[in-house]
Amino acid sequence: MTRADLRYHLPMRAAVILAALLLLACDPDGGSGDGGTSGGTCRGASDETTSLDAQESAFLDLLNGYRSEHGRSTLVNCVALSRAAQGHSEDMRDRMFFDHTNPDGDSAWERTCAACYEHGCTVYSTELTENIAGGFGSADAVFAGWMASSGHNRNMLTSPASVVGIGRADGFWTLDIASDDEPSCR
Repeated sequence: MTRADLRYHLPMRAAVILAALLLLACDPDGGSGDGGTSGGTCRGASDETTSLDAQESAFLDLLNGYRSEHGRSTLVNCVALSRAAQGHSEDMRDRMFFDHTNPDGDSAWERTCAACYEHGCTVYSTELTENIAGGFGSADAVFAGWMASSGHNRNMLTSPASVVGIGRADGFWTLDIASDDEPSCR
């Protein structure tokens, strides 16, 4: 059973207990969990590749212009979400797969939690959408590709949303959009 299945199959009390366990696993204060920020234990991309590069920044500009044209709020880059997105793009490239779930079974929720985005650690407490793409070299190309796909386009226009993480590695792109800003975003 996947984490997504748990949302629909667990009684509420079990879901609350699961949420508490997931929060412990993603302890941003550096406790015994494996996702804390102390000592650089947030998983995902390294600090060197987490910062938005020129193409990722260009994509964010395109995305925010598009959202503005459709009456949606602009998005702010979130460091933790970009760490997760960049890590997923690098993982798809390095392990040669293309999926929202990595070969270890981790979804966007698990990856954002492991990257220390606290709202990703609670069972669906925040709105989180993810787009992935492969084979696109530029911001313009991946933006046009996602805009032409109804599901990806809907994700780019999701509302409410306030933060975004963007990752790119040799043509593999990941876009994580979430509704909740938090300290891990800065």
